[in-house]
Amino acid sequence: MSCQCQNIKKYRCNGVISEAWKKEFVGNECFQLCKKQFYTTSALRKWNREVFGHCQSRISEISKQIELIQCESPSVENGHKEAKLQSELNCWMSRNELMWRQKSRETWLKDGDRNSRFFHISAVVRRRKNSIDAIRGEDGIWIVNLSEIRDFVVGNFKHLFTEEVTACPVELENLIHPCISEAENAQLCLTPTPNEIKEAVFNMQSLKSPGPDGLLPLFYKKYWHIVGHTVIKAVQNFFTSGKLLKQMNFSFIVLIPKIQNPSAINHFRPISLCNTTYKIISKLLVDRLRGVLPDLISPAQSTFIPGRWIAENQLIVQEILHSFKIRKVKGGFVAMKLDLQKAYDRVNWGFLRTVLTRFGFSDQFIGWIMECISSVSFSILVNGGKSKDFKPSRGLRQGDPLSPYLFIICQEVLSRLIDREFSYGNIKGVKMNMAGPAFTHVMYADDIMVFAKANSREVIVLNECLDKYCAWSGQLINRSKSGIIFSKMVCCAKRRELKALLAMKKFQPNAKYLGSPLFSSTSRIKDFKFLQDKLESRLLGWRSKALSWAGRATLIKSVALALPSYTFASFSIPVAICEKMDAAIRRFWWNPSNDSGRYLAWKAWADLCTPRASGGLGFRKAKHNNDALLSKLAWMIVSGRDSPCMNALRSKYKVQHGWFNCDPPKNASPTWRAIDRLKANISKGACFLIGDGKSVDCWKDPWVPWIPGFLPKPKDPLVPPIPMLVSSLINQEIPSWNMSLLQEHFDEESMTAICRIHLPFQSSRDKLCWIADPKGVFTVKSAYKLNISHTWPCNPDSCWKYLWKCKLHERLKILIWRIGCNILPTNLNIFSRLSKGSPLCPLCGVEEESISHLFFKCKVTRMFWFGTSWGIRAELLPVATELDVIKLVVNPPVPKSTSSASRLVSSQTSVQIALILEAIWNFRNRHVHLNSLECPLVSIKILEHKITEYWRALPGLNVDTVPVKNLWSPPPPGCIKLNVDAALLPFSTRIATIARDDNGLLIKAWAKSVVSCDPLLAEASAIHWAIQLAKAENWSNIIIESDSQVCINALISENQYEDWSIAVICDNVKCLA
Repeated sequence: MSCQCQNIKKYRCNGVISEAWKKEFVGNECFQLCKKQFYTTSALRKWNREVFGHCQSRISEISKQIELIQCESPSVENGHKEAKLQSELNCWMSRNELMWRQKSRETWLKDGDRNSRFFHISAVVRRRKNSIDAIRGEDGIWIVNLSEIRDFVVGNFKHLFTEEVTACPVELENLIHPCISEAENAQLCLTPTPNEIKEAVFNMQSLKSPGPDGLLPLFYKKYWHIVGHTVIKAVQNFFTSGKLLKQMNFSFIVLIPKIQNPSAINHFRPISLCNTTYKIISKLLVDRLRGVLPDLISPAQSTFIPGRWIAENQLIVQEILHSFKIRKVKGGFVAMKLDLQKAYDRVNWGFLRTVLTRFGFSDQFIGWIMECISSVSFSILVNGGKSKDFKPSRGLRQGDPLSPYLFIICQEVLSRLIDREFSYGNIKGVKMNMAGPAFTHVMYADDIMVFAKANSREVIVLNECLDKYCAWSGQLINRSKSGIIFSKMVCCAKRRELKALLAMKKFQPNAKYLGSPLFSSTSRIKDFKFLQDKLESRLLGWRSKALSWAGRATLIKSVALALPSYTFASFSIPVAICEKMDAAIRRFWWNPSNDSGRYLAWKAWADLCTPRASGGLGFRKAKHNNDALLSKLAWMIVSGRDSPCMNALRSKYKVQHGWFNCDPPKNASPTWRAIDRLKANISKGACFLIGDGKSVDCWKDPWVPWIPGFLPKPKDPLVPPIPMLVSSLINQEIPSWNMSLLQEHFDEESMTAICRIHLPFQSSRDKLCWIADPKGVFTVKSAYKLNISHTWPCNPDSCWKYLWKCKLHERLKILIWRIGCNILPTNLNIFSRLSKGSPLCPLCGVEEESISHLFFKCKVTRMFWFGTSWGIRAELLPVATELDVIKLVVNPPVPKSTSSASRLVSSQTSVQIALILEAIWNFRNRHVHLNSLECPLVSIKILEHKITEYWRALPGLNVDTVPVKNLWSPPPPGCIKLNVDAALLPFSTRIATIARDDNGLLIKAWAKSVVSCDPLLAEASAIHWAIQLAKAENWSNIIIESDSQVCINALISENQYEDWSIAVICDNVKCLA
């Protein structure tokens, strides 16, 4: 890479970049950008060699100097020397970590915790995995010479990217009719603004692989103040001229193995490394294209379309195959899984242009798209070496942000071919039940499943659709990798006939669709064991042994828990598999080296899975995670989501208004049984927001958010309540509650809660809302919390929450968490757990090595506290329990005030205490495990340098912020300002409004009591009342001022509210205004 992130993160190269970038060139904006990039990367390459070269040798050299000083007699002078060298060593090790981090391509691990060895191993493994030492040619002979390998690879891909003769009719048989309006085309063809371009840059992943220019997205983000103007002008030049320079659209192709030990060219996936500046243009086009795609692409395609979900495709296939087993329909059904060979690489450019034209895109927009895909040139990287450049004449680059969207636009032609035959009655498709919708196909990009009746007529029609699509688009179906599935009632002779017609084999029992099993066997544990194996291989790989505690925590949360999420979202995973997955994560957390089968778990897994604010680490049990993801499907069912999958499920399982109280059918699929089981959890967070009240039953449907179960109680529990709808309780003339009816039918508590429900001024439908989330929108996180929060500690100490908010590195937070939980492997803890060794302190040998003794009372470690510049007396610190250690860090004993200086001292003290604790623990471990008792004075000097470095490095720590005092100001001339507020008293809530004129003089003031409610609802009610008062006074030019930011944001936004409880009030305010 020309521009490594270690260079970018150092301020000293600012001048190098600025000097190189300011060179002037004659030519258009794109040409100037390319020239500036070239000179900048050349300057950085030279600067890197001079300033950062030989990183590892400098680390070795400094380490040896430290060792030599440590061998000498302890002295103040040697202590200063060692501390200075240690500081320099830390600097070089940070640079080394950044370098290997970038080369490893591991993007999940956070900054701030040194994992250089892990990154180094990852980079080595990645390089070894991607190298090609030998490859089998088309004649079956092995090629081992590097230049011959490169020639063979280049020749193969030149042929792949060369257009074949296709016969694509201009009208596409009228399959597609123009549906892009003139207004939409005008919006698509706007030249992007500087803010749009900047946003596209800053939304990129910083360490994404760069293209041939070698400049990461991080470079543009860090030095936007230098390079931004030139980048903006070059990007805008493309949108005005419609032309790209060859240098901007030049790409490397890297070959990524699809399988272990690849031997043939088709075992590699070609991924394009595009220049970052090209990706900016591509992303801008994608942002515009995404807005119109939902209207163009049929519901059968679920990828890259906003609002569509992969799990629904999986669920459709599951339920259809389940119906194959249980439905006895004469003749039976057939399903085909199609494999498109090199799908992206074979797309015909002429076909793509025709499809875009038929959809109604303007010539200008089509011109931009075609310029992006046709002006490309390639060079293939084989073992790091570049091949000769060549130009393709077909195909979409894998690695170009634009490619997936163009691909699904092309796939829409196949979808419409099949749909046309369905509309003609030539294909009947498959139904999950007699009354449900018919499915002819589902798609996820190039993963295609097609369904039909098991007769030769329908299969021949389907074959004709596939052949026509391939002839037009250049695609090729790999029939050897495609497969066929039969339902019941398909005789053996018919199966042989259809397999011959399709030239496909029957799928094996272990076949997968979108990474999950296609079939369920009698052993579901065997079906899903691949999840356990995949997780264990990721966690227990030898690279992971090099991770620190903080690195392991991040790996578990960012990778391990996310790894099975697609399968978890659409399958109910057996408890045994989930427990084994938990065991694998648990073993990795406590014993990543996996040297032996036995290990010591210092804390229960259930405790680790509690939230961090409750003293845990926020890990998730696999089964709870599975249930939370499946709860999303249950919510979609009950909330009335309109999609092919949900409509089919409601029909198949007869989901009606009273589904919450019904039992599942006996022949339900495993996933549906899990969804049905989870509806009890959904009922804890689902509540109707009342509109007109015409669809909500007073006694059966949840509609009163502030009482348990969301159902009101009758006035007389012994008398059966009269069936009625909520609409019968509403005065229709002016939407308000009929108080006499409320008093007649409900008890006092229910009536008070109902009165807190605001009714909309404009008639609207009742809406089922997920009130477990403030925004009223279902989230997996809120479902997980709702389902298992009862197992968490009731009133956890607040210090846990503040620990994770502290401005400390994750490594320090994990150490302090371990101290607070008393799970450090001190001699006393080991003796208490295992009855091994001596419980005495290894440093002083006098008292037992408890947490309080080791860190605060030992005569050796007390020197670390007193020896720093602040001279802290450890024995005087308020530490009686392990939890007090955390309180000491998050709330250090320093004078408190609101001044910025006081806050700065408090933050610095927290950092100092945390680093002292870490220094003591490391000092103790070096003595115990390395048998090395260093001079504490030397360690203290190193500690002081580290404290100073951390004060400088931690973000926001030295920023002197002063709270802004907002003084009241009068309104503009001719306006009246109404200030509103709310106050919650022990037994009531009061709201008030003050009206003042443009001179600041009081006009009127009002106050009243309202039904007791939460602060946010009270603030919104105050705004609502102020508007009503202004209307009554006939004031037209008014300004409302409130101290509730949530309410103000809700009123400014369009139908997007931060809290569901004020949604109706805000809508009413907008109606009045």
